[in-house]
Amino acid sequence: MDNQENWEYCEIKLLVIHDGKGNDSGAPPNFWFQFFASAQSANKSYVAGRSEKIPYPSHGLIAKDPKPIQSRDQNLLNMLFQELEQDGWESLGQKGASWWEHQFRRPEQPKKSFMSKVKSLLSIT
Repeated sequence: MDNQENWEYCEIKLLVIHDGKGNDSGAPPNFWFQFFASAQSANKSYVAGRSEKIPYPSHGLIAKDPKPIQSRDQNLLNMLFQELEQDGWESLGQKGASWWEHQFRRPEQPKKSFMSKVKSLLSIT
């Protein structure tokens, strides 16, 4: 019997959302950030979790590549970490150049049958 465990991994990434204003309209653009956990197993890629959207204050400070501010936005990232840990993910620590780039792993989840997914959604045991 093969005792080797298969792992799935996820990495925290940053999504920058822009409202489309700026340039021609003369109005300053509005940005939002969202941290998300991009997961990969042997069979699929998916989003394992996401933070709330974080508004970026654009008044007077327009950046071509805006970034979240650690002292202001770390709490939302911590909430995402807690959500992942409750789902069985374990932190592998910071793995990227940016302060939000962390990696996690967990034993690969067994595939659920269609009926098992329906029961789970309906909370039927």
